[in-house]
Formats: sequence, C-alpha cells, structure tokens
Amino acid sequence: MAREHESDAPPKPAAERRPPEEWRALLAPRASHHAAARMLHGWTEHEHHQGAPMQLSESAYREAIAFAVRVPAIPSPNAVSPHRGRGV
Repeated sequence: MAREHESDAPPKPAAERRPPEEWRALLAPRASHHAAARMLHGWTEHEHHQGAPMQLSESAYREAIAFAVRVPAIPSPNAVSPHRGRGV
C-alpha cells in the first residue's frame, strides 16, 4: 500500500527577502520610523561595507520598525547588520 509522504508535497517557498527601502515602499511605515530602524540596525553601515543593501524578510522588517520605536530602542536580532557599530 502506497502512502503519500510529506516529501511528496511541494516545498514551502522561502521567505522573500528584499532591501529595507523596497519594504518601505511596499508597506509605507512612517518615514521617521523607517529612519530610526535604519540607524538602530546599521543598515547604512551594512550597505557601505557590503556594497549592497541588507536583505530582510517582511517579518524581519516589520520587527525592526517595531523595535526602533520602542523605548528604550533595542536592535532586533533578526534585522541588525553584522557591521553595526564597527565604524569605518
């Protein structure tokens, strides 16, 4: 008797990743919230060091915005650049 296995189902698509600016255009958060997240998470430093913008999932971007507007603001581990705070 043949049984269907989970492996027979098509794989779930990976979370789509986009640069923060693309998520900003799609999700339209307040400009000040996006700017705070950019600064807090080091997205500018990442782009400078890597030569390309960070790639985030939608959930990581939304989380980054939420973390940036909290008091105190603490970087989200899912959206912070590995270059954050390293300087030039």
